[in-house]
Amino acid sequence: MFVKRTKIELTIQGEMVRENRQLDQTDAGKTLDSVLAEERVKWERKAAEQKADMEEALRARDKAAANALEDERRKSNAKARAA
Repeated sequence: MFVKRTKIELTIQGEMVRENRQLDQTDAGKTLDSVLAEERVKWERKAAEQKADMEEALRARDKAAANALEDERRKSNAKARAA
């Protein structure tokens, strides 16, 4: 009664209803797809970095294990020669 109501139509509403577009065909949908694509690239890059870090850690662990085995072999050879 005290407030005059006016109808407001959002652009996306007009595109989907009057122009019969699907969400991904609207301006908002295209913008959202673009933002999601950028985020997807970021996450894929992060996943690749984490995979590389994991592989490096495994190589370092393998190297440490190989060094420990080599040390044990040397100790065993030294004991065998001393006996």
